[in-house]
Amino acid sequence: MLTQYLTRTAQLLQNPAAPQGLYNESDLTGYINEARGQLAGTAECIRAPGSLILTQGTIPYLFTAITGQAGIGLGPVIHLRNLWQNIGNGGYHYVSPRPYPWFAVYNANNPAIQNQQGPPDEWAQYGQGANGSLYVSPAPDTTYVCTTDCVWLPADLTTDASPEPIPRLWTDAVPFFAAYLALLASQTGARSQEADKMLERYGEFMTNARRSATPDILPDIWEQSPSPVRQNQLGLAPRTRGGQQAPPQ
Repeated sequence: MLTQYLTRTAQLLQNPAAPQGLYNESDLTGYINEARGQLAGTAECIRAPGSLILTQGTIPYLFTAITGQAGIGLGPVIHLRNLWQNIGNGGYHYVSPRPYPWFAVYNANNPAIQNQQGPPDEWAQYGQGANGSLYVSPAPDTTYVCTTDCVWLPADLTTDASPEPIPRLWTDAVPFFAAYLALLASQTGARSQEADKMLERYGEFMTNARRSATPDILPDIWEQSPSPVRQNQLGLAPRTRGGQQAPPQ
């Protein structure tokens, strides 16, 4: 996939072949990986389960303690969506999420709960991004293995054999953001204007990817999807998948 990204980015930049190349492959690879990270964070399109081990008496945990499936190109966790305690042979107990301000007042500020230990029944995210963290309550009374539903960043592509966890159609947007970064690095007025155009095209591809991936049933299941009632509030006709307005009802 890295070769495909490099080829497409060079085409967008109209980068001539060596020895007249304006951008070397090493720089373009860096721009591509930066673009992949920005895209994955914005679209939250890399969703995969993970595993978190809770230890007796320990309440705070870093996202780095969450492990995912190896060999599919997952980087660090940036967002924890759901948490289940594994029970018996394939069973799960849902651990309820709480906003951290609520958790701080009703759990961390409650001596009765602080002095308890048992199976966790609530959690709250505290730190953000790749340095994120969470707290559980009550403190575990033994070791628990939990399954997590996470949003991940991708691991960097280093060779063409490196796995790409970003789903298609979002992969189509990556070269446009990489070209945007390359043009910004040129530090010339004309190329800065070209960079703005690349960023605009990137936004169009991102919008198309979200529209294409959003199901017709329960279309508000993803946070990036537009509000299903906003069009009625603004008096707009709904759009079809092709981008055209539907006929009046």
